[in-house]
Amino acid sequence: MSRMGNSRLWGKITVLLAVCGWCLSAQAKYGGGSGEPNDPYLIYDANQMQAIGADANDWDKCFKLMADIDLGEYEGEEFNIIGTNSSRPFAGIFDGNGHTISDFTYGSSSTSNIGLFGYVRGASAEIKNLGLIAPNVDAGTGSYVGSLVGWLESGTITDCYSTGGSVEGGSYVGGLVGRNYRGTVSNCYSTTPVTAAGFYSYVGGLVGYNGGTISNCYSTGSVNGTGDYVGGLVGYGFEGTITNCYSEGSVTGDDYVGGLVGRNEDGTITECYSTRGSVEGGSCVGGLVGLNYGTITNCYSNGDVWGTEDNVGGLVGYGRGTIANCYSEASVTGDDYVGGLVGTNRYKGTITNCYSTGSASGDWVVGGLVGRNYGTISNCYSTGSVNGYGDVGGLVGWNYTGTISDCYSTGSVSGTSYVGGLAGTGDPNLVTASFWDKDTSGWTTSAGGECKTTAEMMTQSTFTSAGWDFLGEPANGTKDTWRMCVDGVDYPRLTWEYVQGGDFACPDGVNAADLEVLCEDWLSTYSQALYGADANADKHVTFADFAILAQRWLSGL
Repeated sequence: MSRMGNSRLWGKITVLLAVCGWCLSAQAKYGGGSGEPNDPYLIYDANQMQAIGADANDWDKCFKLMADIDLGEYEGEEFNIIGTNSSRPFAGIFDGNGHTISDFTYGSSSTSNIGLFGYVRGASAEIKNLGLIAPNVDAGTGSYVGSLVGWLESGTITDCYSTGGSVEGGSYVGGLVGRNYRGTVSNCYSTTPVTAAGFYSYVGGLVGYNGGTISNCYSTGSVNGTGDYVGGLVGYGFEGTITNCYSEGSVTGDDYVGGLVGRNEDGTITECYSTRGSVEGGSCVGGLVGLNYGTITNCYSNGDVWGTEDNVGGLVGYGRGTIANCYSEASVTGDDYVGGLVGTNRYKGTITNCYSTGSASGDWVVGGLVGRNYGTISNCYSTGSVNGYGDVGGLVGWNYTGTISDCYSTGSVSGTSYVGGLAGTGDPNLVTASFWDKDTSGWTTSAGGECKTTAEMMTQSTFTSAGWDFLGEPANGTKDTWRMCVDGVDYPRLTWEYVQGGDFACPDGVNAADLEVLCEDWLSTYSQALYGADANADKHVTFADFAILAQRWLSGL
């Protein structure tokens, strides 16, 4: 072969090797894969995680974690956060694949959008199946801080969690997500303690600020805010939805402090609870929600509630929204406007089908159910003891311009000025078809309502003659709001209390009569939850309700 022929041959080989080398290097990026949905980049170690944050061109790609990773080698601001701001968000998919990332550590004096992912945005953006072990995030006075995501503008986070470690920041701080603007967080939890030092803390055990959807989530870490809007799960909710969630950690803040949510602004909270942990703050402090301007249904709280100022309640501190089918077993202590369920029920606020059993103690305006009422209270009761100085009532301390109908109270009442068995002070004409037990309360006077003996209070005709709608009697309606199967055994109880335990029909106890009701209601749909045989409160009678009945089969009260 000529020298010229050899030159051409080696030229072709050189080009071929270069092309092959380029193909191999592209294929070998990260731990393999091409970043496409059906061929995600594979991540095996800490260096590859660090590399994701270093290349913003890949923030709309797909990734899959292939091993448990320890990020402990990166300290301070060394780790490259993935997605930094609204101009450079993470918009791809990160699948944790059931693996964990340990010791994610980040320290800064004032940086914002801090988390493993700083800023996430995109209709298809998704983080899923990932656990964080002992994250330690301290953003100083920075905002939008979470162990997993600092700011979730849109997209979804599913099946993720954070345990141990700590998360600290100035405001918009959450155990998992700092701010959820319009995204979805589902099937997630956090046990990580959270602290916020800002005047407006916006701090929550799971999410600091929620304007999106949170479902099937919980938090158990302690939450501490030096300012306002502090919640066990969410600090501040605006037009968001929280469904089937709970919190168990202690919560401490200044104002607008709640066991689950600090402030619920035009949002919906349903099938949620706050339990075990104490809730402490100044004004607008509630076992579930500090301030409620939205809707709360089928929820409860039972942790101790302490407020150093006014508007303190076992479920809600201050509200003008809707509360239905809820209860509180919390022990409540405050200054003024203290209630076993709600501290202040403001104008246009409605409380219906609710009850409280915990004690309520304060100075002025203290009630077993509501301290101060401007709104509507119907089909409710309270049984806890009530203690105060003035404007003290077994059900309501001060019924200012509100209405009370079809309610009762049985707790002991003590006070010095303006004290009543049912209502301490207010217009008696605004109270209708309502009663209190003069034997247990120790009072025969009240600003409205009728006093009855214990025997009379345990007799169904006392209430049906006043128009109360009971299960099994059609004369007063068909909603079957109340239930009393046998006279002389118990006070009236709300029917939904029994329904959620599978006890759908009298006689009390779960037996064949309840199975018959479930069969008659099979596949029925209700406009309200916890009616008929809807034991799981989803407004439909299905196998989920049958499972509750089966679990409680042959049980008593």
